[in-house]
Amino acid sequence: MGLADIADKIHADAKRVVMHQTWGHLFPEDTETFGGTIQMVASVYGDTVVLKDTTGVPDSPWYYESLMTFVSEFLTDKEDGVVYDVEVICSVAIDEDNGREIDIRKIGEKVVLK
Repeated sequence: MGLADIADKIHADAKRVVMHQTWGHLFPEDTETFGGTIQMVASVYGDTVVLKDTTGVPDSPWYYESLMTFVSEFLTDKEDGVVYDVEVICSVAIDEDNGREIDIRKIGEKVVLK
């Protein structure tokens, strides 16, 4: 392990601490599960847009990161300009590298507008 690896580890740990101290009250309880629909579209310019989110998950940096990752991965092989409703379940997951995060799992999907 080199100095760069050690510095990266220290930075990641410090980031987790600051995020928890600043927004920790927004993170859902470990036992909470949320369900709902995320409506999304990929633009012809390569942007991904969340049009509606009915999951009820409290807004936080953790949810935003999980949501953007989920939406980007979902829309990767989808047609641009098509609006999708995706039924999801969101719950708290423990990641050994990143600590607690919000896990978003797809239950179903349908095309709303083509």
